[in-house]
Amino acid sequence: EKAKKCCKQLEKLCKDKCKKQKQKQQKGGNCGKKHCKCGKKCKCGKKCKCNSKSGGNPPFVLKISKANQKYHSKLKKQVDEGKKAIQKKGQKKINKLEQKIKKEEESIQKNKKFKAALKKLKASEFDNKLKSKKHMSNAQKKKEMCDRQDKKNEKCQQKIKEAKQQIKDTKQQIKEQKKDHEQKVYGPFQP
Repeated sequence: EKAKKCCKQLEKLCKDKCKKQKQKQQKGGNCGKKHCKCGKKCKCGKKCKCNSKSGGNPPFVLKISKANQKYHSKLKKQVDEGKKAIQKKGQKKINKLEQKIKKEEESIQKNKKFKAALKKLKASEFDNKLKSKKHMSNAQKKKEMCDRQDKKNEKCQQKIKEAKQQIKDTKQQIKEQKKDHEQKVYGPFQP
């Protein structure tokens, strides 16, 4: 389907060029010579080199004639608008992840302060803490509560790590989506 579209665009470009030069015999399209599997060729010399099996983009760049500059400007506007929309959507996701990281970092600081305050307390002050751990001594209860803050911070650090990886992945996705969008819009009319 992509190959078919590519050939149609190429044929139109060739026809426009030939028409401008008033060479009516050079209409573009099939000339019988199989330059590629889809066989599209114009006598003005442009050949479609797209792979009709994979339907990929043609591995060549067409120079833009004055007759096609207006059309190309229209395509460029479409490309720029698409890229802007992709960036906006991706940035929104990145901003949310950055807020998540900030929240987790604040939690880490809060847990560290709480742990420091716990360490300053005497073991006897933990007598009524952790009622489900009656078998523990006050010193063990103190240690248990301090350890819990460390475990909370480990979870926070893991969430930060995951969010940072998601940001990295999102940036890569934005880059790839922009490239795909550009190729989709331009087709054989690569600038």
